[in-house]
Amino acid sequence: MVEDKKFKYTVNSYKRAAIIRELQRTIGRPSTQDFITISEANLLKKFPVTKQDILIAQDIFGPEI
Repeated sequence: MVEDKKFKYTVNSYKRAAIIRELQRTIGRPSTQDFITISEANLLKKFPVTKQDILIAQDIFGPEI
């Protein structure tokens, strides 16, 4: 459950995870691995996203389907 998992992280990490998840939806809902690849290739220049950000979002919200 999201409420239980969000308390594992700081408020800033949770807010960032929510933004990251929205970004993931906006760019076409790539899989977590594809999203990590996109981020590591620096293809989201206006949105600095790290692998850790993506993994936290997945931990809190579950995988994007």
